[in-house]
Amino acid sequence: MGDRDFGPTAPSLALCYFNSRCTRQSGVEVLQEETLDEEILSYGFTKEIWKGLVPPRVELFAWFVLVGRVNTKDRLSRLEILQQNDNLCVLCKKEVENTQHLFVTCELSWQVWCAWVSSFGQKWTAPDNLKDHFESWRYMPVKRTQRKSWIVGFFSVIWIIWLRRNEVIFQNKTTGVTDCVDQAFTFATEWCDK
Repeated sequence: MGDRDFGPTAPSLALCYFNSRCTRQSGVEVLQEETLDEEILSYGFTKEIWKGLVPPRVELFAWFVLVGRVNTKDRLSRLEILQQNDNLCVLCKKEVENTQHLFVTCELSWQVWCAWVSSFGQKWTAPDNLKDHFESWRYMPVKRTQRKSWIVGFFSVIWIIWLRRNEVIFQNKTTGVTDCVDQAFTFATEWCDK
């Protein structure tokens, strides 16, 4: 086997992965530098995700959602992993399942967001994209005592949508708005209590 150029930070990433003294932040920085173009790195949300408010796997998942790297049915069909005609959202069965649809504009997702927003006495409109949604979520004027719950809510909603979507696909389960809302609040409560 010939020598391969893994870039200047590949050893750093490997060391971060295997070195228990490596901080999460340094590992994240190396991963972002090695895998993302400048446009994505310029987004303000990249640093806002890694606050330790939710479990690390949820932080990582949220980051994948916001940079458009989640394996939705649309993405998998574009990568020719799924057939082109197998790209409908499993939650509503009406639209192509891309990131924006699955996490914001799907009827079920929209209702989960609306339930969360109304529980805080807020109003909102559909964002143009998920990055704008996260940015507006971060800067929504909520009471100081509710700020952590509000931010954690973003993570809990996208996490439960993804979990329920996967249960429909892989376990042939059904889901509804009430179930998603209840579980999103349960996750948020657990994560805020830590």
